[in-house]
Amino acid sequence: MKSYKCKYIDEDGEEKQNIFFDLNENGLKKQLSDKNHLIIDFKIIDKKIDSKENKKRYIDFINDFSFLLESNLMLVDITELLKKKYENKKEYFNFYVFLSKELKKGELLSFALLNQSFVKIQEEDLELIKVGERNKYFKEIFKELREKKEEENYLLKELKSMLIYPSILIFVALIVLSTILFFVVPQMSEVYADNNQKLPLITTIVILISDFFINNYLIIISFIFVFIYLMIFFLKKKEIKYKIDRFLLKNSFTTDLIQKVEYLKFLLVFNSLISSKNTIVNSIHYSNKIVSNLYLKELLNKVELNIKSGNKISKSFIDIYEKNNVEINKDFSDILFVSENNSDFEKYFKMLRKKIKEDLKEKKRFFLSLFEPLIIIILAIIIGFVTIAMLLPIFSFNIN
Repeated sequence: MKSYKCKYIDEDGEEKQNIFFDLNENGLKKQLSDKNHLIIDFKIIDKKIDSKENKKRYIDFINDFSFLLESNLMLVDITELLKKKYENKKEYFNFYVFLSKELKKGELLSFALLNQSFVKIQEEDLELIKVGERNKYFKEIFKELREKKEEENYLLKELKSMLIYPSILIFVALIVLSTILFFVVPQMSEVYADNNQKLPLITTIVILISDFFINNYLIIISFIFVFIYLMIFFLKKKEIKYKIDRFLLKNSFTTDLIQKVEYLKFLLVFNSLISSKNTIVNSIHYSNKIVSNLYLKELLNKVELNIKSGNKISKSFIDIYEKNNVEINKDFSDILFVSENNSDFEKYFKMLRKKIKEDLKEKKRFFLSLFEPLIIIILAIIIGFVTIAMLLPIFSFNIN
């Protein structure tokens, strides 16, 4: 759906100009003809929302819906209330007018959100909303989305506050390092060359690095920009992402973290579906839609097929993981056995999700607390190495 800037003649014969939101071309013509308006000219408005504005709009949308769903209101009633709330904010108002119209026509909320241009919604979050539609589980889904965004904002603020001091250090260190490599090292290497002094290996290495940067700094800067562009370009390709995801899932150092991050999302949908009396196979099928690791998604598809063939759930998971040389998360495998033996997946998987959530919070806190001193140590080693390398010949000269 697009937005249009349109000139038209109204029923009184006056020429007017207005903006119409979230329509296709036929919808625009129909809306104006229904009011006996004659179109003179129209053009598509290419509305590019910057990431900061989009984030604000999305958070507002999630928060508004989440809080109103707590009152057990119907979706149409919620959009009507939000139209009144935002009647002085044109873009917000038009967004809720569009949602209200679509819902009254009998369209699904996910369909309406997919066909609007006010806010861009992540595919993963849209899949969660679709799950809420299938199982009338909107309240829990929007609550989870709200908590997820609050946690992301909290972590982002924590990261920003912790990065302030290291960023200043990095900036100052780069200036000091550049000054040493571009000005100090060349002058000192000339002095050493005039004295025909034999230089230590590390001093020779630093001088060679300095010469390389001085002679090729434009090429190095260009290479960095090209490298970043190519990385972004290739990471968008599905086959490259699949290979990276497979490596991360099979690597013993990263597999536990990757599985926990993915299971946190997977179990949110799985638990909501199980509590709505869906079958295990259907629950796995729809929960798999929000898994972002492509290799894990493939494994879960195989698990689903294995269960359909009549195998036990726990055996299906363990067999598929073992065949593909992936070490299954121990907490997950233990809960599979317990919940299967007790025929209570909802209870035990909710406990598992809570545990995974706490584990990930601890890991995030640990990383954030470790990041600052790690940056300081790395900078100290680099600058210390360069400084010692350039002072060693002076010490040896004085001793001689």
